Amino acid sequence: MPKREFSLPAIPALQAALAVGALIGLLAVLLTFASLKLCEVVRGTDSCGGPGLLLLVATLVILTYVGGWLLRGFGIEDPGSTSFLAVGLLAVAAMLFFLDVIYNWWMVIVIPLVAMATYALSWWVTTRFVDIDE
Repeated sequence: MPKREFSLPAIPALQAALAVGALIGLLAVLLTFASLKLCEVVRGTDSCGGPGLLLLVATLVILTYVGGWLLRGFGIEDPGSTSFLAVGLLAVAAMLFFLDVIYNWWMVIVIPLVAMATYALSWWVTTRFVDIDE
């Protein structure tokens, strides 16, 4: 049986990056919330300590993979690099600017907006500066 390609509607690349950023931002919020609840159930506190690092790495890997998969579906060039850079920037921005307020309800709005910005920036960077063998 031939492998079926995954494809999404053809939209401009920047719009695709923004849409994927919004979805990945929401997924980041959901996975973070689920991780905190899992720690609370297992350890009785929302801080997992050492095992929390594994949850963080797993979350970042999932976000990067899903983001790359969605970008590939939209036909974006170099989807893996774009998603990797975007998720890395999102993680850095969250830790630098939002760590003190990360538990506020409005982070559900802020994190997807920041993810949209990081995906747009990452798309721009990878389309401008990635080596193309010609």
